[in-house]
Formats: sequence, C-alpha cells, structure tokens
Amino acid sequence: METNNPRISPDLAVATPEMVVQVCYDIAYVLFPRYGYDHFETFCRDWRSTVPSFAESLFEYGCLLRQVQQPTEEPVFRLFDGELVTGCDYYVLQFPGEPPQSRPDDPLGIPDLSRLRTLVSGDGIPVLAPFFAAFLNHRERGERRCYVLGEAAGGGMTLRGVAANGVHASFGRGPEAEIGRFLDRLRQEIQSN
Repeated sequence: METNNPRISPDLAVATPEMVVQVCYDIAYVLFPRYGYDHFETFCRDWRSTVPSFAESLFEYGCLLRQVQQPTEEPVFRLFDGELVTGCDYYVLQFPGEPPQSRPDDPLGIPDLSRLRTLVSGDGIPVLAPFFAAFLNHRERGERRCYVLGEAAGGGMTLRGVAANGVHASFGRGPEAEIGRFLDRLRQEIQSN
C-alpha cells in the first residue's frame, strides 16, 4: 500500500498484525490521552472530522512513530460519544479485533484463554491488546480523565486509567469488551469519585 503521507518512506515494511496491536496500544496509552489532555478543543473538533477520520489520523500517526506503513487492509475503529452522567461527556475509541468471549458454561465468566490476542512485540515484550479507550470531560467538575479497557496479563480484562502526566493506574478487573458494559463501568468510576 502506498501512503499519502510523505513522512513515511515507501521502503518501510508494512505493519504486521502484531505491529497493528502495538500501534493500537500506543494510541490507547499515549496518543489518545495526550491529545485529549493537552489539546482538548482540537481533540473535540477532530473527533467530528470525517476525512480523514479521527481514528484514521491517530492510526497513521502511530504507524509513523513506529516507522511502518499502514497495512493494505486498514483496521476498523469505531467511535462513540455522548453524555455518561449529567455534566460528563464521553469519547470512546473502539479498537479493531475481536475481544475474548466468556465461555457460556463457565459460571465465573472467565474468558477462554485460547482466544486471547496477546501478541509479542519485536522486542519480545508481550503486548496486551486494548479494546476501548475513553476520554471523559466532566464539565461540572472541570476534570478530564482517560480510561482503557484491555487484556489482562492473566486473562480476562482490566480497566486502567491514564493520568494527564502519563502515569497508568489499575482499576482492577474490567467488564467484557462490550460498549454498554464498558460505559456502565465508567459510570461507576465517575459516581464513586
């Protein structure tokens, strides 16, 4: 695939599926939160952009930082936004890929570990796939927060926060990677603080 971005050399390798997961991880934990915290007005304007879409722009930038070309078949991202609770808006980026599903016969809801998409980066470090990244703007409190729902190292999902200074915090086991459940969990976090 030829890139329209003159900053990406056509001689660079095309991103492998493993590198796509790495780029998504970079977006979830670095690019998405930095953009929201540091440039919120531009973040909101670009969120509504259609050509290129918000997600396409972040993915292209992530590939640029990793020095790979975008794959021929671009990953599909989805955007969700609305009011989470009174006075608190949400902007949710859904990453490509199928999340692990709980086994219907498992009363504890533990995911089928054979379906986890944990991949290994080129450095041999496990990359745990993100499924959702949310940026919250609590207008009434004057606060902004970022959360990521992704794979947990031991299986299942974990909910993590990313602070404005880039520090990550674990909020424990996360819900299944389904938008309604994710938003419900975010409501709990907002209402408990």
